[in-house]
Amino acid sequence: MKRVLYPVTAGFFILISSGCGDINLNDAPSFSTTGNSHSAFVSNSTNDGPKLFKSLDRILVTERMYLTNEPTNIMWIYLESNGRIMARFPVAGNVMTSDKVATANFEDNSGDLPNELRTYQLTSDYVYWFTPNGEYHQFNGEYHVSGKPYEIDNKTGLMVTGKVDETEEKKRVEYQSQVTDFLFNSRVMGDFRNVYVEARTIAEEVVKLVNEVKVLKTRNTGDPSNWGSNDERRFNNVVEVVKEKEERYKYLVEWYNNNSSKYEKIQFEKKLLPYQLPHDYTTLEVY
Repeated sequence: MKRVLYPVTAGFFILISSGCGDINLNDAPSFSTTGNSHSAFVSNSTNDGPKLFKSLDRILVTERMYLTNEPTNIMWIYLESNGRIMARFPVAGNVMTSDKVATANFEDNSGDLPNELRTYQLTSDYVYWFTPNGEYHQFNGEYHVSGKPYEIDNKTGLMVTGKVDETEEKKRVEYQSQVTDFLFNSRVMGDFRNVYVEARTIAEEVVKLVNEVKVLKTRNTGDPSNWGSNDERRFNNVVEVVKEKEERYKYLVEWYNNNSSKYEKIQFEKKLLPYQLPHDYTTLEVY
């Protein structure tokens, strides 16, 4: 079996498994069209069966992953018991199974895919989820997940799929705001703080190295290449280290400023962090 990775968007790939034989990527697939219908396979007179060139199952799985990978996409889970709905919860992003393999965060890691894109599916002992405000829940019974908060009939305990609970639906924006705060404060803020601390450390180290160069220059004259061997060697070493640290500082500033612009300034102020880092490390303030 041969596997080919097709890029869909930056940072994400669909794993497509072919059947027997090799896939020639230079050959465009043929379509058999009758009226408005399109065939998902082409005839192969030399083989017994059709040769598939796409999988609708995998396309639908990919669409589901796009939907559930967005944390501000609010869904609702309905917990069932004896055929009746006993509870409904808003869900931040997705309901997770206990055996689910996390999707890779790296573009070149194709082996870390959800079970849905593998050739097998495990049986889960339970599912778990987080509400928009960060509360953790776990359940091992029958359940239903929907993108709409449908009403529940008080008499029958059944979900009325044709009727949305408008009161709950109006809370969607509030839930989305809660998710942003929850994830920002618990995870994202930690990333910003780590980057700030590293940038601050680099700034302090570079300032010390620059001061060391000043000392070397006070006890030597002329071009550094004409200094004594020890001072000349140290000067060249300091220049290389400073260059590396300045490049690293530049990278950290770009990452911090590009990502912080996606959030409100007040969120950083509450956590005593700068909203933007200065490009000049000598002006980086202590928080």
